[in-house]
Amino acid sequence: SESQATDLTTLSHLLHERGWIVPAYTLPANAENIDVLRMVVKENFSRDMVDMLSHDLRGALKTLRKRTTAHPNRPRRRPHC
Repeated sequence: SESQATDLTTLSHLLHERGWIVPAYTLPANAENIDVLRMVVKENFSRDMVDMLSHDLRGALKTLRKRTTAHPNRPRRRPHC
């Protein structure tokens, strides 16, 4: 079976609920079908913070997969830039 694409906009919102700022973007013309997440990591980003981000990201992905499974035919929303 074909794997489902991850809704990065929703993933971004779920991470924001946990205090992370990880914006989702759609690329410009000729690549508008590609979505990306943008993270800026500063030099004081500690190992503990990496562990917290990893934990929150896994939790957000789990939540997103539950939503996707519950609504398999739900249309994907694109961000407005």
